[in-house]
Amino acid sequence: MQTYKIEKIEPSAYTGSVYNIEVEEDNSYVTKAFVVHNCDPSRVGNKFFDIDMIERDIANSKPCETKSGLLRYWANYQPNKRYGVGIDLSDGIGKDSCALAMFNFTTGELVASADDNETSPDLFTYEAIRLGQEFGNCILAPETNNTCGGIAVRVLKEKNYPTIYQKEITDQVGNTLTKKIGWHTNSKSKPDMFYEFKKDYDDGHIKIYDERVLREMKAFTKADLKDSRTHAITRHFDLLTSVCIAWQMRDHTASSQSTKDFYNNLKGSTSSRGARV
Repeated sequence: MQTYKIEKIEPSAYTGSVYNIEVEEDNSYVTKAFVVHNCDPSRVGNKFFDIDMIERDIANSKPCETKSGLLRYWANYQPNKRYGVGIDLSDGIGKDSCALAMFNFTTGELVASADDNETSPDLFTYEAIRLGQEFGNCILAPETNNTCGGIAVRVLKEKNYPTIYQKEITDQVGNTLTKKIGWHTNSKSKPDMFYEFKKDYDDGHIKIYDERVLREMKAFTKADLKDSRTHAITRHFDLLTSVCIAWQMRDHTASSQSTKDFYNNLKGSTSSRGARV
């Protein structure tokens, strides 16, 4: 899907009726050339997040303190804090955005983010690695649903990044059968991670200063939560998805020993256990 910038908006003289076409749940329209959304998210009946809370946080949002490359920072690294990064990748080059988000789990603050639809997934993964290294080699969790996720895993392995989220697949008695690198979003994990994020946001455990994230939250509906389509009419929330993945890492921040033994863990070493879900 190509993206185009609006070059100019001009008023025109018109007298007559104006009609609004209502579509159940999702006011999206497809023309021969465009996907159009005709909806004020604050008035949607099936909104997912608390709009009043989001409006309050948008009013209190603030520009990033620093920016480096694609990365936006709201805080500096503090060695005594726990951090984690969620990564949602796309093909880039004018298509859906690659996005990442980092939380300070000790304070609940979103401290860094990035999104760009002109950067290829491999180059975007290098940015994620740079961010992780700046914040104590914190855990990185790339979404691995598509080819782009595979590219991210390859780059992370090539660079020997020491702390990558891995899911242990176990049998009924808890024996580890295999380990898979990366976060897989499916019909079960997507609602789970969004509802967990929503609950903690509603309970005041999460602080977001990035207006981009807050506006994606404002536009997100319950219909979007159920939407598994991947063609042009899908409304994508790449930055919000990376935020929800990052929040899932709060229970999987690795100790220094498990970081050291990550690649042994991946090969099945029993000397240390990796992150589990």
